Amino acid sequence: MSSSSFRLSPRLRQALVLGLALVAILITWGLTAGRTETASVVAFVLLVIVVLSAFWGNLPISLGTAVVAALGYDAFYFPPVGTLSITSPADWVTLAGFALTSVLISGLTASSARIRERNAQLEGDFRKYHDFAATLINLDDQTLTLTRIAEELLRSFHLEYCSLHVFEKGQWDHYRGSATKGPGDAVEQSLQGHDDRLDVADLADENDRGVRYVAVKRGDRSLLLLAAQGDLGDEGLNAAASLVGLKVARPGLPSPGPG
Repeated sequence: MSSSSFRLSPRLRQALVLGLALVAILITWGLTAGRTETASVVAFVLLVIVVLSAFWGNLPISLGTAVVAALGYDAFYFPPVGTLSITSPADWVTLAGFALTSVLISGLTASSARIRERNAQLEGDFRKYHDFAATLINLDDQTLTLTRIAEELLRSFHLEYCSLHVFEKGQWDHYRGSATKGPGDAVEQSLQGHDDRLDVADLADENDRGVRYVAVKRGDRSLLLLAAQGDLGDEGLNAAASLVGLKVARPGLPSPGPG
C-alpha cells in the first residue's frame, strides 16, 4: 500500500496537532505545576510546543495553543499559584514577554510552514507539466491522435474528465480521454449549438457540471477546444492547453485523427 493512502486530510491533521499540543501542555503542567523555580524551563518547553503546533498545524491553532500556554503559565508558575492573578510587576513583564514571543513565533513559523507547503505543491505541479511535456514530445507524430493526447492529459493531471474537440466541415468532432461517460454527452450536446467562433465563457454558463473550457491556440487562431473537469486550476489548464498547442501546431504535422 502506498504512503499516500495514510495521508491525513488537512482538518484531521490540524485537529491532531491541536490535540497533541494540548496534551503536551497538560503533561508539562502535571510534572511541574506549582514549582515556581522551574518557570524558565517551562517557558522554553511551552514555546517549543507553540512552534511545533504552528509548523505542523496553522496560525489559528498555534495562537490558540499560545493562549492556553500563557494562561497556564500564569496560573501555575506565578504567585499566587492556582489563580490568574499576578501581584508582581516583574511577573507581569515576564508573562507579557512570553505571550508576545509566542505570538511572534507563531506567525513566523506558520508563515514558514505555508511557504514550505506551497513550494512542495509547486514542485509537484512542475513535475506534472514536465512529465506531460516529455510525453507529448515522445508521441510519434505520424500516429498522433487527439484521443491519445486527451488520455495523457487525464492521466498526467489526475483529471476526472477530459476531452478535445475540433471543428471541421461544419461540425464538431469529439475525442474523449476516458471510456467512462462522465459529463461527455452533455459537453458534446452543448457544442452542437455553436460553431468554431464560440465563446468558452458561454459554454461554462450552459454546462453546470463543473466542466471548464479553454481554447488550444496557435497565435490568434483556435486549433482545438479542451474540456476538463478536475482539481487543475484555470492557470494550470491554460498551461496544459499551451503545451498541447505547441504539439499539434508543429509545421508538417498530420491532422490528428480519432485513434
